[in-house]
Amino acid sequence: MLNLATAQKIDFFAACFEQGMEFLENNDIDQAILSFGEAIRYNSEDFAAWFHMGCAMEKKGLLDSALLAYKQALHLNPQEHTAWFHLGKLYSKKQEGDSAIEAYRQAVHFKPDFDAAWHQIGDEFWRMNDMDHAMNAYETALQINSENDGVWCSLGHAAQEMDDLDNAFFAFKKAALIQPNQFTALFALSTLFAQINRKPEAKSYLRRCQKLDPIQCHERLQQEPALLAIVDTL
Repeated sequence: MLNLATAQKIDFFAACFEQGMEFLENNDIDQAILSFGEAIRYNSEDFAAWFHMGCAMEKKGLLDSALLAYKQALHLNPQEHTAWFHLGKLYSKKQEGDSAIEAYRQAVHFKPDFDAAWHQIGDEFWRMNDMDHAMNAYETALQINSENDGVWCSLGHAAQEMDDLDNAFFAFKKAALIQPNQFTALFALSTLFAQINRKPEAKSYLRRCQKLDPIQCHERLQQEPALLAIVDTL
C-alpha cells in the first residue's frame, strides 16, 4: 500500500503532466515547459514527461535542451520509435545529417513499417547528394505505403535531380492523383512541362497552384525563369 507522501507525489506528477500536455496542445510553450519541469521534479524516471519536454523545447527553438530531453527519454525507453523519429528530426534541424540518419534508422529498427522515417532517411541522403541511397529509402517507404503523396514528391524531385524526367513526371502525377491539392506536385509538374516547352499543360497546372496558394505560387515563380516566361499569357 502506498504511503501518503508517495501517493501525493503521484497525484502532483499527474496534475503537472496533464497541465503540460494541455499547454502544449494550446501552443503555450513557456507554460508547458514549466509544467513538464515540475512533473519531472516529482518523477524523473517518466519517459513521457521527458519526451514531451523535448517536444516543447524544440517548439521553443531550444534545440540543445530538446536534444538532452529526447536522449533522456530514450535512455528510459530505448525502443520507442517515435522518440527516435523526433530525435532524427531535431538532428535534421541542426543540419547533422549523419546523426539524423542514425536516429531514423533506430526508428525503423524498432518499427520496420515506419514509412515517415524511411522518407526522412531519403531526404537526408538527398541533401548529402547521395541519390542512390535516397532513391532506395523512398522506394522502401512506398513499398510500405504507396499512398504517401509526400514520398512520391520527394521521389519526383530526386528523379528530376538525376535528369530522369520520365520518372519525375510519373512520381509527381502519382502524388497529385493521391492528393489533388498537393501544391508541391502541381508546381513541379508545371515546371517540368515548361521545361519541355509544353505550355498548355504548364499553364493548366500553374493555374491550379495559383488558386491553391497565390502567395507561395508567386514566390516560387521568381525562382523559375521558364515558368515566368509564360505567366503573362495565363
